[in-house]
Amino acid sequence: MYYSFEVPFYKRFSDKKFYYNSKGETVGAIQRFYQSSFQKLSTVLIDGLFLHISSEDTQGESKVVAEHHHYTLRHKWDVHYNQKTFLLEDKTKVKSHPIFHFHYNDKEYVITKKFANKFIHIQESDSNQLAAEWKFLNFKLPRKARIEIMSQDLDIHLVMCVFLILVSIY
Repeated sequence: MYYSFEVPFYKRFSDKKFYYNSKGETVGAIQRFYQSSFQKLSTVLIDGLFLHISSEDTQGESKVVAEHHHYTLRHKWDVHYNQKTFLLEDKTKVKSHPIFHFHYNDKEYVITKKFANKFIHIQESDSNQLAAEWKFLNFKLPRKARIEIMSQDLDIHLVMCVFLILVSIY
């Protein structure tokens, strides 16, 4: 199934951004949040310092919350989904080729984006099978993206949260 999303221009956005299914119906909303006014002020000074993302369904019920580990050498997030916590970690060595590892339900997924490429891929690390794909439809503003989920294990709310973290950092 395909989903569409308009990527926020401002990385420090805090208002809700909606995503839609292939029929144009709203599926959910995603937003960046701050746990304190200190975090909001710090993010103005140092971009990407506190990156917390929450995703909700159309009824306003929280589905996914990703909380940034504040003082680690590399970026890490606790992703809370279905009363469980999963780890998303940044393994990037070269900023033009970001790599994330997502530990979810006893599987490890690798999330990659290549330089000047319009695709972001989520692949299972064991089988290298493509689980989800984010495609930028254009690079001019407003940037639009199409999301396709191939794996039955992944949910659109979870995928949107993980993709938006990568897009906001790199």
